[in-house]
Amino acid sequence: MKIRVCFLYAVLLIFSSIGIYAQESQIEPRHSVALEEIIIDDFSNFSDRFLPYPDADQDKILRARDRQRPFCDDSNRSCFAAIYEDATSANELLQSDDLVLGYVTDEGNSYAFPFAILVYHGTVNTTIDNEPIVVTYCLQCNSAAVFSREVEENTLEFGNSSAYYQNINLLYDVQTDSLWLAPNGNAIVGEYTSKSLTPLPYVISTWQDWQSAFPDTNVLARQPQYTNYSVSFLEDHIDRLNLGRFTYPISRSITADDRLSFAEPVLVVHYDDKIVAYPLATTGASFISDQIGEDQIVIFIRHLRNNRAIGQAYRNNNNGNTLELTFDEINVTWSDQNSNQTFNYFGESADNNSDDSLELVRSEYIYWFAALVLYPELELHQGTNP
Repeated sequence: MKIRVCFLYAVLLIFSSIGIYAQESQIEPRHSVALEEIIIDDFSNFSDRFLPYPDADQDKILRARDRQRPFCDDSNRSCFAAIYEDATSANELLQSDDLVLGYVTDEGNSYAFPFAILVYHGTVNTTIDNEPIVVTYCLQCNSAAVFSREVEENTLEFGNSSAYYQNINLLYDVQTDSLWLAPNGNAIVGEYTSKSLTPLPYVISTWQDWQSAFPDTNVLARQPQYTNYSVSFLEDHIDRLNLGRFTYPISRSITADDRLSFAEPVLVVHYDDKIVAYPLATTGASFISDQIGEDQIVIFIRHLRNNRAIGQAYRNNNNGNTLELTFDEINVTWSDQNSNQTFNYFGESADNNSDDSLELVRSEYIYWFAALVLYPELELHQGTNP
């Protein structure tokens, strides 16, 4: 009897040692953030719905993917092909101050990606004028952006990972399973860790302004019978955020920052090695003028209903002459008192002289909490214009 007990104990000890060795020999993926701060939302029972990334096996990671069905080029994936319609058809869904991401190709073709559609699909892989691009959308921060899908001579295709870092959603690429922050295209887990997608120029605009400037625009079309795209839940989402009720865990350093409300929309401007956040809704101004390095940067602001606001940043390329702006609310134009030039929201000269148009500056329209997560070193612009 004693021999049998000793034998069983030895067997258990061996298997225990094998288990420990196997656990220690697992290779952790490359990452630039703490993996335990990434949460997988597998949409299961609410009590155990959220799973830290290190605790998720491959099966759970795969099951969580593309719960929001993205748009993509690959017919083998569970996704939709991006189809475009004209402005007249899009008016069946869009109201005048609904937000769209506006994109113009090098060939001059214009495209609008409505937030009302992006909120349900998250990611749009598409090829426009032979250029593979991805339009990303962050539901938690109501932010959209455009990037090239070409990385190190590879053309990537992206999906919705259902993984979140500090309440910001992450994309995955099909080719390497790397995880990318949706608002700025930075990879934080996987083979491409510390790589960034190349941002492409775009603007965040109201549908009315975009349609007026680009009447022949192509518009991302709804998917028939997929969902009721006219239903909006962003207002309740904003209220919850401002109360600090984040869906996914967020660090205390972010929640402790009380300079702005968490869901205050800001324009994060990247210029001359500086990152500056400009509050939009609370300024009460129609524009902001700032000096970054040797250049004047102007922010055109559009105040919308329900205390919303959007903005766009431009560099003054007027041969060193300072812009002294006034705003015409009826025509939605900004005029320079020094040169008598008038610009629309897209920085274009009213006399259609492209040489007088303002230079678009890279910027991100995003909620304040997400700006802090992405750019802890950013500066907050304090001044406003009357």
